Amino acid sequence: MFLSALSLVLALFVALRVKKVLDPVTGMRSVTGQEHISAVPTGMTVPEAGELIDHNGAAFELPAADASGRWLLAFLSSECPGCKVQLPRYKKWVDSLGISPDRVITVVTGDESDGVEQYKTELGELSRVTHLDTSSPFVENMGVDVWPAYLVISEGKVQYSALSSSRLARIDGALFQEPESTPALAGGTA
Repeated sequence: MFLSALSLVLALFVALRVKKVLDPVTGMRSVTGQEHISAVPTGMTVPEAGELIDHNGAAFELPAADASGRWLLAFLSSECPGCKVQLPRYKKWVDSLGISPDRVITVVTGDESDGVEQYKTELGELSRVTHLDTSSPFVENMGVDVWPAYLVISEGKVQYSALSSSRLARIDGALFQEPESTPALAGGTA
């Protein structure tokens, strides 16, 4: 009896451990292999990214010191199973905000031939999608080493940081409403 109880406990432990490892929502891609609680520290100043090219071939710049309202910056990877699993929820949340695609920037890292197109197709109407290498100065200066990473930016600083699209539902969409008199982003439309 003791042996069967021990076997049951051991089997349960293994099953829970495998579920944690294989759970697609927690299936984050990490450069360092460390477990993370948040993507990027809140309060961090968004560094200059220089000129970026979006999925339509248009040049734009991030508003590192934008004072016209909040905007969303997401880091996804073509090599991240969790990013792909979370994509429908992220897309639904962004769509529910009803904000200009110029206020939603999606940085996709990873091999451009291996899945970047999926993000462009899924998010192209809702976001400016740009492809950067993980070793690009902007990604490194942001300190992003785990994907997905979802950031809410206000006045050039990270106001909210999450590693799961399910945590985005806590954010009130009214926070993103654009002031009528100011442009959404540098290089974007009002």
